[in-house]
Order: sequence, then C-alpha cells, then structure tokens
Amino acid sequence: KTRFCDGERLAVSLAVCLLPVLCIRDSKAVVQEYVREHGPEAFRNASGFLSYPYLVPAGPYEQLWDWDSFFLGVSTFHLGSAPYLVGAMKNFFNHTTSDGYVAGCLTPSGPLPEIYHAKPILIQAAYIAATHEKNFAQFREFETQMEALLSYWERERKQSNGLYVWYDQLESGADNLVLSSCPSPLSDCWIQSLHALTLSSADVMTFLYREHLRCKRIRFKRIFFFTPSSSLTSNMCVQFDNTLDSKIRNELERKSESADTNLPLSPTHA
Repeated sequence: KTRFCDGERLAVSLAVCLLPVLCIRDSKAVVQEYVREHGPEAFRNASGFLSYPYLVPAGPYEQLWDWDSFFLGVSTFHLGSAPYLVGAMKNFFNHTTSDGYVAGCLTPSGPLPEIYHAKPILIQAAYIAATHEKNFAQFREFETQMEALLSYWERERKQSNGLYVWYDQLESGADNLVLSSCPSPLSDCWIQSLHALTLSSADVMTFLYREHLRCKRIRFKRIFFFTPSSSLTSNMCVQFDNTLDSKIRNELERKSESADTNLPLSPTHA
C-alpha cells in the first residue's frame, strides 16, 4: 500500500475535491468560447421560400424550425441574433394561411411535413425579439396571421374538457418518441382517426397562455403591434383570459413577466 503523511493526505483530498470544480469551470469556458466563435454560423440570409433572414439549429442545417429558432435566438442576442429571430418569425407568419396553419419546419424549398403545425410560441418569440430591438412596428403587417394562429388553436386543438392537444408527439418536440405507442404519421402503425389529436401536455397549455398574454400585454401597453380595432386585441385575448381562475392568472402573469425579463440571459426560461 502507498502510505501518505498528513500533509500528503490533505493535498490528495483537496485535489479530489477541487478537480471536478476546476474541470467544470474549464468546460464552461470552453463552451462559451465555442459559442462565441461558432454561434453566428447558425445565422442565415433570406433564401428562396424564406423571404427573411432566419436561424438554423446548427451550422450544417438549412431548415428553419419553430422552437429551435426561438431558443437559439434568445440565447444568442449578445452575438447579434435579434434580426435573425425577427426574420425567422416573419417567415412563419408570412406562410401562415388564412385559417391559421403553418408547418413547424420551413426550408428554402418549402415546408417539410414532419412537424404538422408550428408550436404556439411564434407570437411570444416575436414579442421578445421586438422588445430587444425596441421595434414593434416591424410586425404590424402580420396582424392577420397572428390572429389566425390563435384562432386555429382555439378552434382545432381545444377539446371538450378544456385541454389543448398536439397533433402528434413529434409536433410536441419530444423527438425521441418513446412515450407513445404510435407517435406520428411517419410510424407504420399510424391511423389518423385513432392517433391524431390525442396527446395533451402542460407545455402546450403554457405556450398558449403565453401567446395570449403577449397579445393582452401589447393591448394594455398600447404598443403598436396590432391596430386598435383588431378583433384579436378586443376579443380573443379577453375571451381566453376569462377562462382562467383569477389567482392562477395573476400568478402566471407574475412568472411570465419575470421570465421575459430574464430570457435574454437564459433560454431555459422560454
């Protein structure tokens, strides 16, 4: 056996205790440096079907994905991502149909079918980007599309029990697909009438509340995001807001306000 004197034991103990801390600090610095160096590789200029600048999940990709753009854009504001997050949301709004449909993945060649519908995070992403740039007027032309998006989720995704549902598990963002017996139309077992619109979750309700809250806050602050006569600002926000218990509503507003304040620093708050 190797024998240590008291001083040696202390040195070894300190090394065992401090090494993980030092490694973590070094790893964090490595990651931060890598992001600073390579983060802008995820910024894309307008191309083909995508009329505005946008964001991709990482350098090799060319696809615009819904919440990938949101989280990446917010977390890289310090690298200059704001115009690309603005453009990403404009691309989604630009291709939103009159009945509120837009795919969750768009490419320079057109939409991809894997993500049936974009997650309900587009309005809040636009709001945060506009707040960062101090320019809400740039989204004014998409008022109709935003109203159509909110109406779509109320009309197509709200069940009789009051819960909202995903079209399939892939749309929810749970990409590993281990929770469902038949997770998406890409599965051989998929039967539309049996498997579609059967998955509810806490996040879809939270996302939708934040979408309506952005609408409501914009209206109360009189920010020129929507026109004053919009049916969205006068009816849709109030209608959704009145379905919630006042105590729950107040708590969600408080937490959402805090989250918006901290979002540029930490994408996990999104």
